[in-house]
Amino acid sequence: MKITDDDLNNYIDNNLSSNELEKLNENLLGNNNDFEKLKGLKSVDNILKSLEPETTSENFTNRIMQKIHVSKNKKAAKNNYFFISVISLLVTTILAFISYGILTSNHSFQLTNNSEMLSQILSSITKYYNKLSSILISTTNQDVFGSVVLIIILAFCFILFSHNKFMNKLDTAES
Repeated sequence: MKITDDDLNNYIDNNLSSNELEKLNENLLGNNNDFEKLKGLKSVDNILKSLEPETTSENFTNRIMQKIHVSKNKKAAKNNYFFISVISLLVTTILAFISYGILTSNHSFQLTNNSEMLSQILSSITKYYNKLSSILISTTNQDVFGSVVLIIILAFCFILFSHNKFMNKLDTAES
């Protein structure tokens, strides 16, 4: 019979039946290492029983719960940055495509009046969008672009999770 720490703890706490107690005693007599381990566990148990319990103030639990609540609020505030980052990335990408479309168009915008200039900009954006959509219509290109977008999203998530893990380590090191 292999003697486990649970068996030894049950022996110390008198939680064994008479049958189990006899088997354990027989095994302890034949195994000096387990007997030494039992003596050590008894010693630890006696020391723990002789210790005075710590006294705390009446509002100790309330203070701990307030600290937990503050900590949760800090983490909730930190998590909001993820959504802000994703939306900012999306808006920046859209603006970059629009800007690229305007800059690569062959139009030279005349500043005669604002409405004509705006209609020229919109027509160049429409032409650029049509070129871009014709490229994306191909299923091969869709697969390639989809794969690239997936890789970028996974890389972004990996970086974000690594950053969060690092920040959690810093938070635990500070406290």
